[in-house]
Amino acid sequence: MLKTALLLFAVSITLSVNAVKLSAGPLPLRSVFLLGSGAILFLAMPKKIFVTFAHCWRILLVLLFAALLGVFTSILSHADIVQVTIQVFEIHVQAAIGIIIVYTLVLHFGPRVIIATFLAALAFSAIFAVGQALGVNAAWEARAIIGRLSNDTAATQDIYISRARAMGLAYSPVLFATHTCLAIAALFAWRALSTDPHKNRSIDWALLVGCLIFGLLAAVTGNRSPLLGMAIFFAIYFALRAPGLLLIVLPALLLASVAAQPILESMDDAGVRVASTDDGSAVGRTTLRNYGWMLVQARPMGYGLTFDSMRYAEQFFSQLRYEDGPQRVRQWPVHNYFLLLLGKYGFFILALIPIILPTSRATLFLWLGFVPYIVHIYFHNEGPLQSDFLIFFILAAVINIARTNTARMQAQSGADEAQGRRWRRAFAPAARRGNASGHISGQAA
Repeated sequence: MLKTALLLFAVSITLSVNAVKLSAGPLPLRSVFLLGSGAILFLAMPKKIFVTFAHCWRILLVLLFAALLGVFTSILSHADIVQVTIQVFEIHVQAAIGIIIVYTLVLHFGPRVIIATFLAALAFSAIFAVGQALGVNAAWEARAIIGRLSNDTAATQDIYISRARAMGLAYSPVLFATHTCLAIAALFAWRALSTDPHKNRSIDWALLVGCLIFGLLAAVTGNRSPLLGMAIFFAIYFALRAPGLLLIVLPALLLASVAAQPILESMDDAGVRVASTDDGSAVGRTTLRNYGWMLVQARPMGYGLTFDSMRYAEQFFSQLRYEDGPQRVRQWPVHNYFLLLLGKYGFFILALIPIILPTSRATLFLWLGFVPYIVHIYFHNEGPLQSDFLIFFILAAVINIARTNTARMQAQSGADEAQGRRWRRAFAPAARRGNASGHISGQAA
């Protein structure tokens, strides 16, 4: 029965990665399978549901606070209550149900099974992404078939009809990049569980090879932000694991960057997107961020869950007309997840920072795996409490791994302390041992 729940979850996460908009009536198919998995878990082991609440109370509290805050800011902004209700269910309720179901599965099957399921779903999409990058017609046609079944928007259809950028079976190339960044975080957590964080200080080459594969996938789909995030991730990782090697690698990278300049220019001329920083997408990002900050300053209380930055473009356009690509504020959201979050919830959302901060060394270390994801969402609109619900599946596994590694580190620290006490007693001065023995003998007499 529990294996059926796991199978339904596997179907759900596969659809989430490869056919996210595929629906059966009002509900996406991925949600139908996930709810089926949750129903089985509730019937089979209801007690573990309560364990899940005990272990995941922080993130569930974040979701509850964000939902209530979103409703409050929406009321202040006179937003349509029907649309606000839809947003609460699509963002907060969906995330809470997802993390409860996935963490309960983690309690029974372990976090590796959940991570492996996600990586397998991404690998399936990646096969088509590579095929699309190589110009394989069948790879593009597969995405087009899913698009017709899912009733993709005209903007999304244009991507695979024009074959502008490889996207795998994801809804968009940017969403494929989001999945790639989540895969790095998931793989990092898996490897952290497989090694002793208290003792092991060596480089994990299996992790690095996996990250390089994900980096190649980001490159073939024309996504630059994951590559920047991975560069920062590698710098921090080597500083922690091999600081001596970092001192050698950094000067070499600086020399290589100078030598690579003409190569990047040639790639840019050939139309390789990751080598370009002056294409239509890159130009105007600073303007969009400036506009987003203007919106936040104009209404620090937030605009509510239905916030759309393009609605207010005309009010601020005169202040932006001399910046690069000012017309983009009329065409695109601000392309910065953190500004969008402040735009929706206002500065009150910052009250959640103490709750989400890591409370142990093991948890802090696992945050490192999310560095590429954090950098990626800085340049885009997807993220937690926005449109990325898959991160909560990964967080369910990461929370469990953090608890496990924290317990391991505490046990190891206790063992080391006990061993230290034994050694101190063994090498204590003979006089002290004699005095202690005499004192004890006197008491006995």
